[in-house]
Amino acid sequence: MQSLLNILSNIADGVLAVDPEHKIVFWNRAAEKLLGFKPEEVLGRFCYEVIAGQAELGRSFCRIDCLDKMQCIERGEIPTSNMLVTTKAGQEVWLSVSTILVPSEYRTHCMLIHLFRNATYLKELERSVQRFLTTMSKLSTGNESGINEDLSANLQRLTRREQEILCLLGSGSTTQTIAETLFISPATVRNHIHCILAKLGVKNRLEAALLARSAGLI
Repeated sequence: MQSLLNILSNIADGVLAVDPEHKIVFWNRAAEKLLGFKPEEVLGRFCYEVIAGQAELGRSFCRIDCLDKMQCIERGEIPTSNMLVTTKAGQEVWLSVSTILVPSEYRTHCMLIHLFRNATYLKELERSVQRFLTTMSKLSTGNESGINEDLSANLQRLTRREQEILCLLGSGSTTQTIAETLFISPATVRNHIHCILAKLGVKNRLEAALLARSAGLI
């Protein structure tokens, strides 16, 4: 176990480990950088008090019985989840959380390891795409004014990935930032942008971003 924690000390993701009593026994440097708490401020405290995460729609993510529930799940089937937390500085951030249940011969000795990364930008992108889809729905039913028919038709030709990239272009993101956000290569981003420009009938990414903004998609 200690060798595993030593490995997790230096990875880019935040990592915390929880003992069977729901107390934090490990907190790496990335967790400190992301949430602002030093190890000495959290070690020995109940994880659900420190993290106090909320899931989608305001539901509680961190609960006193989370370890018991995790033990009822077969190994390898604990899904990755998103939760909203508050940093030490009072800033709200979304985290994408992966969970590892470390088994033990004795059920009461099991340990949970949470790996988490900042997913705030992805959540904002998700909202942008949802606004995009809402606008597209209105366009298809003729309920949106101020956008000509040609533009409406062109926008509806974009794939879901192209919609995401157009939203990111509208927010001023660079090719590298888009690639890192969507976990794809810069070359793939450039190919998608080429397709977006062709479908929208514009010359460059600035025109595409301005068009998306003028259409109310960003």
